[in-house]
Amino acid sequence: MPRVDELIERLGPARYLSTLDLTRGYWQERQLINVSEERNGQYITESFRDRKANPDIPAEHNLLESSMRVSVFLLLPLSVAGFILPVPRPEDCDDVFRNGSIHSGVYTVYPRGYNQAVQVYCEMDCENDEHKGGWMVLQRRMDGTVNFYRPWAHYKTGFGNISGEHWLGLEHIFAITWQKKYMLKVEMEDFEGGNVHACYTSFSIDTESEGYRLHLGKYIDGGAGNALIYSVGSSFSTFDHGPYSYYAEKYQGGFWLNYYPYANPNGLYKWGRHSTSSTGVLWSFWKSKYYSLKAITMKVRPVSLEDLTGQASLNLQTSFPFY
Repeated sequence: MPRVDELIERLGPARYLSTLDLTRGYWQERQLINVSEERNGQYITESFRDRKANPDIPAEHNLLESSMRVSVFLLLPLSVAGFILPVPRPEDCDDVFRNGSIHSGVYTVYPRGYNQAVQVYCEMDCENDEHKGGWMVLQRRMDGTVNFYRPWAHYKTGFGNISGEHWLGLEHIFAITWQKKYMLKVEMEDFEGGNVHACYTSFSIDTESEGYRLHLGKYIDGGAGNALIYSVGSSFSTFDHGPYSYYAEKYQGGFWLNYYPYANPNGLYKWGRHSTSSTGVLWSFWKSKYYSLKAITMKVRPVSLEDLTGQASLNLQTSFPFY
């Protein structure tokens, strides 16, 4: 029988996961068989010190010893399985949800092919519906505590408080969303208590060398209107970088702009109605260009079969501005 250190060595790096389980299984087996000592080449346990006086005992002892060996080594693979089949590291919030986490909060994900782990906020809303959890937040505004009028370098790497207002970072967004097909949901709230949303059947962005160009699928109406219609195909711009840096500076927020911003979730945080056109937290197809939203969240989740088959009752449409 191989020594325990030989078994552990064969496991390679995985041995650091739970060597205690493997060692415990081996030594429990030895302790069951060798309770006391070895004399004259024979195992003599405390329970069988008088076995020489009874010729029937050795056979029983051998049977017991064999049974213990079988029992221990039937259970041992359960410990070893922890080395061979560890729970896979989550690539996104959907993986976190499917791994059994049902509470919203900050989690660490490991995008495929990416050289670093990423902390993200996962929304596990509708906890009683297995198809509704696993949303990963890309952007959130809620109270004006974080300044979003920032340079390109900040929008590239991300900023803010993951548990509160933040921008995840264009590099992180690209690294995560190239892995699978994702859908986008934008939820928003005004200062009068109104709540609406906008969904898109797919969401992806290009690499930095291509300006993180935005790609969206069909719009699903949730009362907000399709304010991103003119952002599709646009590169990301900030006041110091991008094809529409002039407009990013004028309207004071980095985003996928295309001349006039019909949507500017990263604009200045204001409190409802204001006098400067399109400089607030803007979604102009729901509220006017002189209204800044109280809250807005952009989040993504891999497209599932339920998402695709559940669209029959939803209104897929293309919206245009009306003033």
